[in-house]
Amino acid sequence: MTEPVSAGVHEVKPERRVRWRHRAVLRICRLSLLAMLLPLSALAGDIAGSYVGGGKDFTVLLQILPAGQGRVIGRFRTTSLDEKGKLRIYDRPFLGAANGESFVGKLEASWDNGGDVAISGSLGGGHLLVSAANGLKVALRPGEEAQFNRAVDQLGQQGTTIQQQAASGEAKRKSERALAETARQISDLQQRISVFSNVEPRRVEAQAVAAQRYGIVTQHMKEKFTQLQLVTQQTREAEGDRTILGADMRSLGIDAANVHIDVRNAQFDFEFQAARLSKSVDAAINACGRDASADVDDTALRQACALMPSATTTLKQTIKGVQDGYSILKNAWSTQRSEQEGLIASAHEFLRQHAFQR
Repeated sequence: MTEPVSAGVHEVKPERRVRWRHRAVLRICRLSLLAMLLPLSALAGDIAGSYVGGGKDFTVLLQILPAGQGRVIGRFRTTSLDEKGKLRIYDRPFLGAANGESFVGKLEASWDNGGDVAISGSLGGGHLLVSAANGLKVALRPGEEAQFNRAVDQLGQQGTTIQQQAASGEAKRKSERALAETARQISDLQQRISVFSNVEPRRVEAQAVAAQRYGIVTQHMKEKFTQLQLVTQQTREAEGDRTILGADMRSLGIDAANVHIDVRNAQFDFEFQAARLSKSVDAAINACGRDASADVDDTALRQACALMPSATTTLKQTIKGVQDGYSILKNAWSTQRSEQEGLIASAHEFLRQHAFQR
């Protein structure tokens, strides 16, 4: 007699037990495979994302994307501000491997752009701490590209301000250099006026001493002409004496003309220097009359300009005095030259009248 089956208990047939055992094994295999795959997906998933950070003169954007089997790819961008206010941009693709909350990789670049750069980072305290072989060390926070772009815009504004300040500073320095150069030129002009005022009066005095020869030459000519007038004989010897005396008179005239040439050369040089100094004085007075910017130091220029009235007066007095000196020499030359030419003409006529008759 067959025993009854207890309530709630069912008899399992052998073929059904085999199927259940097979399904259990499959479940275990699937769970094991999932357990193996989870770390590989999580190691990228934990650190994947966008990170933004930087400092007062730079900003950084690091974008990390999972690429399967523990690999990550992305992009690394920095924008920095140099001391001249110009933006420096660094933009490189990123390739690496992640392990939980850290990664290692490289920033790819061609050799002529510096070559690949090693980079690594790890999560900690809410930051992604990143360091690179090019010296970069920065703590980044999760963020969006828009934040990075705003930071770039701010750096651009800072750069514009720096460049404007630099331009303003350079303009100020340029103005100060120009004022200093003008002050130097004015001081140099005053020194040249001082030298001119000492040298030129002495020079015209020296020329006056030399020009005293005008009268001496005239006197010698008169003496020679008197001697010539005494030689009236019609002999070869007398003809030779008359020729020599006539030549002596002409030679004396040439000597006087040479002295006059030296005087005129000195006068031309004086007039040239006087004109140049006068022109420089006009330019200096004009420069002293211009107002400098309030923020520019013009002390040296004002000090130099304060001496210009005295220097100008000295120059004018010197020019007037030296011009008077050369005017006297000119009149003396004209007077003596006229008398000398008259003596030479008379000697020529005497020689013609008393020429030896062969």
